Amino acid sequence: MIKNPMAMTRLRRNGVVVFLDKDYRKIMASDIRNRPLIQSPADVERLALERHPIYERYADVKVEITGRHEETTKEIEAKIHAYFDRHRP
Repeated sequence: MIKNPMAMTRLRRNGVVVFLDKDYRKIMASDIRNRPLIQSPADVERLALERHPIYERYADVKVEITGRHEETTKEIEAKIHAYFDRHRP
């Protein structure tokens, strides 16, 4: 979907696109299963490098994933609220 400009335009028109930006090297170190496009750590790197600029382009909100889940959840919530405050009619 991320590689389909028409789909992304529709998604942005009908919602808020949140980019959860996590260092792909941390993802590479994870035990990833049942992901058709990811069969090896090299696949994670390839997809990350290919898609990162696309995610940046379409994101309404970007959150870097660096800390604990609770902190990340609070940051996502705060940034979504800020987004809606900026785009309030």
